Amino acid sequence: MSRPIVYVAGPMSHLSWEEMNGWREAVRRALPECEVLSPLRGKEWIKNMPAALTSKEYPEPFGNSKAITRRDHWDVTHSDLIIVNAHGRREGGVGRATICEMAWAWDHQIPIILVVDKDDPFQNHVFIMEFALEIVPTLGIAVDLARTLLNLSVANVYQH
Repeated sequence: MSRPIVYVAGPMSHLSWEEMNGWREAVRRALPECEVLSPLRGKEWIKNMPAALTSKEYPEPFGNSKAITRRDHWDVTHSDLIIVNAHGRREGGVGRATICEMAWAWDHQIPIILVVDKDDPFQNHVFIMEFALEIVPTLGIAVDLARTLLNLSVANVYQH
């Protein structure tokens, strides 16, 4: 039997590598029974960038618009579950790409667990409320819900 696939979506532009990847790696560690797909996969070159990532193309592997869009679409539509981390999002909010990923998942009936601050107006948009199966305030809760949905034991294993 193949392992469940979980895609981890969330903001990337204007964040450091650690801000982009740290929580994704924590989710990977908390879901060892799953294949956790990240849009950062194969993009270690981002670590060496002199400035924060923006929404432009880069002359690096998986750095052009077609590669980014098609691979992310393929990853999302072949996943069993999506975890979207919008917790503590910065000014400007969740990027267009994350919204696209949520729409692709919704269109393919793939459940989405959205992590967002309780007072964040992002979660109050009718599309976001419709896209998300569950809206929770922490990644720990999201991981527990993911484990439940995927029929894995829930043991509070998330540690960031």
